[in-house]
Parts: sequence; C-alpha cells; structure tokens
Amino acid sequence: MKKSLVSTLGALAIVGLSTVAASAATFTFTNSDYVRIPATGTIGTTNPSPLTMEVSGIMDVTDVNLTLIGLTHTYSADLDIYLRGPSGSWRRMMTDEGGSYNWTNDNLSFNDEAFYSSPWPGYSQSIRPDQSLSYFDGREPNGVWSLFIRDDAGGDRGHMD
Repeated sequence: MKKSLVSTLGALAIVGLSTVAASAATFTFTNSDYVRIPATGTIGTTNPSPLTMEVSGIMDVTDVNLTLIGLTHTYSADLDIYLRGPSGSWRRMMTDEGGSYNWTNDNLSFNDEAFYSSPWPGYSQSIRPDQSLSYFDGREPNGVWSLFIRDDAGGDRGHMD
C-alpha cells in the first residue's frame, strides 16, 4: 500500500507498518515552495526558513529518508543542511561537503542505507547523512518536520525549484 504526494521541491519519505496488514507502507510528504539559497545576498538561510512539511496518519515508523529535488548551488561546500522532527530533535544531513563543485538541478537523497557517505555534486544521488535518520525510527512522526538549509560562506547562490 503506497500513498504519495508529488512535488518539485523535496520529499520526506517515512516508512511505517500498515495497520491493515503486516507489510510496510511508504508515505511521502512534500513541500513545493520555491527556495532561494540564501534568501538574499550570498550568505545566510533560505527563504522560506525553515521549509516545513506537515505529516499525519503515520504509525510505527521504521525508516525515514529525505530528498532535496532540483538542488542548484554554485559552491556545494557552502551548504549546511539539518532536519528537525516534530518533537524538536535535530539531525545533521551534511555540512561543508562536496568541495567547490556545483549542484545543477540535482536530486540529493539522504538515506541511512546509501552506499556513499559524501556527495558528488553535479549528479543526482543517495548519500548517508552525517547523523543517522534512524534516530527517528519508532518515534512520533506526526506533526511538523522542518528543513533548514544555510549557505555559510559568501560569494555563491543557489535554489531549489
């Protein structure tokens, strides 16, 4: 059983046990805001900040993944990305990784089971987050999830659309 909402920005995928059957169901929640990275100038947080996703109707979480869709930025190592769950707990997805390469309309998925631990900017890919998303397994998933992206150095810009 799958339920999903389609978006061009980002998705929070939560896998839980279905209450009807013993098989796992995947639920995808999205936010379709256009995001500037940073909001103004070449250093700072996104607009809007944070990006939020309302999650409801989920029980017994066994896996959480985060995907940024259409990520573009002229210097990948400028980005700090954090996810905050509904309880207020934070997990660091990545900080200052990828060197001087560009993200060019790439899809970047954070998944504990990914093979690579560091990104290769310029390619859509799945990487392991700096802090494990399994922290959210078994915790209350319903409520507002918040994504924080910060450009921590001047001179470069980006967006997700």
